[in-house]
Amino acid sequence: KPLPNKFNRKPGPRGADGHRGEGRDETNMAHQMLHGGGSAFNSGNRWFDKTIQLVICPDGVNGLCYEHSPSEGVAVIQLMEEFLENCRDLEPSTSSIPPSSNALQPLQWNIPPVLE
Repeated sequence: KPLPNKFNRKPGPRGADGHRGEGRDETNMAHQMLHGGGSAFNSGNRWFDKTIQLVICPDGVNGLCYEHSPSEGVAVIQLMEEFLENCRDLEPSTSSIPPSSNALQPLQWNIPPVLE
């Protein structure tokens, strides 16, 4: 889920140079992409050892988080530019988006006493 609007928000009014998405400023959105906001929010779904992760939020904010060691920044930028160009070429869909499932169930782990 998106980080709250006030999560690490820059204080004061933003001018025309600032980017916004659903009331969130660029600092908030950068934190969403980079680390998900810590364990209280979305860091549990960031895999920092993976080369590229696309992050798509339900409020329309999206971006990526990538591990720079196996990939050079220029290649990642080229990949994203190609991705965006292909998205622009798509015809709008008329199908509805299925609702997300809230039927989450906790996992039950069987841990031997010797490992506890």
